[in-house]
Amino acid sequence: PVERRVSNTGRTPSKMEQRVESAMMGACGACPRRLSEEFTVQNLSNIAWAFATLGVRDEPLFDAIAAAAIRPMCELGDRDIAAFAWSFAAISLTNAPLIESISSSARPCLSSQHVATRSLANIAWAFANWSVGDKPLLHAIAEQAVAKISEDIRCQTATASSVATFASLADVITNLNAIAWALNFMGFLTDELDRAMYSLVATAAEMRDRLMKHDLTAPLLALRLVSRPEASTIPGPLVSTPTPRIVVDLPEMCVVHKPPDWEVDCVDVGSGFLLSTYLQCRFSLSEAPLVHLEEHQFGMVHRLDRVSSGLLLVGKTFVGFNCAKWQLNTGQLQREYVVLVYRCEGLARPRTGRKGELGHGAGQAVPNAAHNVGALHIAEAFVVACRRRRSGGKS
Repeated sequence: PVERRVSNTGRTPSKMEQRVESAMMGACGACPRRLSEEFTVQNLSNIAWAFATLGVRDEPLFDAIAAAAIRPMCELGDRDIAAFAWSFAAISLTNAPLIESISSSARPCLSSQHVATRSLANIAWAFANWSVGDKPLLHAIAEQAVAKISEDIRCQTATASSVATFASLADVITNLNAIAWALNFMGFLTDELDRAMYSLVATAAEMRDRLMKHDLTAPLLALRLVSRPEASTIPGPLVSTPTPRIVVDLPEMCVVHKPPDWEVDCVDVGSGFLLSTYLQCRFSLSEAPLVHLEEHQFGMVHRLDRVSSGLLLVGKTFVGFNCAKWQLNTGQLQREYVVLVYRCEGLARPRTGRKGELGHGAGQAVPNAAHNVGALHIAEAFVVACRRRRSGGKS
């Protein structure tokens, strides 16, 4: 049948060849008016997820999917409802009737003991991405996530020794961060929810640290340890490039001063000296496991451009790394930038910034200050740290 061929094809679209992708787009795009007749609502959820994963923003098709899915939405489980929410939000499509249907259909799922925390995170992320202020729904999602994850962690504490446990704890942390980000982005994060969710994040991080400490090489945990570099890879005294230095060193995290020409290689690698190389030479595997783990950004929570200098927060353990990430995701970190410029007119005028970049909110004036020193100007800008999340809780 058409519905089975198309919806099953859509289940793993990101791994298909380009020709298979084109065939799927043609099969679905050719029959948007027949969707409600040819496809079940679960098939429609699969198709929406497939196209959103590919980044295909076919508005007529998605409008047809929404129209066909609104009425039977209540028949779906939490995973398919979350798939609808994530799919439309991921490609920045807002369909008011569909959003209302998702909201009303998701509420009964929240009381189920089988609801997946990933579904809760994806729904919360979608509503924040749409900027839909459904405060009761978001608070209910957070409360259900706290209750469910608390029980899951209690069950895992007694047997926290397997690869599956280690991986599931990572999912716990990711999902709680996504929900907290959504609540904070919408202005709904209360102190009580903040404390409750972060307590679970800290507990999960401590459990991951204990597993890591049990076997630092961690071959069963599928962690890609980067071999410790030779000291010769650090610029020597004859090289004009300054060397980073540790400004604050705590058991769980540290603050590093990064000079210019050093690359914060937590995401990608540029042309400068790699800061991870310095960190791995500075800390042994037992002192700071995370600076040796590529898949955890070498412990580096945020970035600075190669030509910039400044302070960086680095998590040495999962506890430290996730503590800093939580503060970043909930807007508790503030960055201050100072720039020395030459003959720049109108520097003191306020500029408009976007939330998470320069300023405190979209369309709000940025508190800048400028001091004239002859032809030189020292400009200061304050940035509230906040990241916009993508792909169901992953930044």
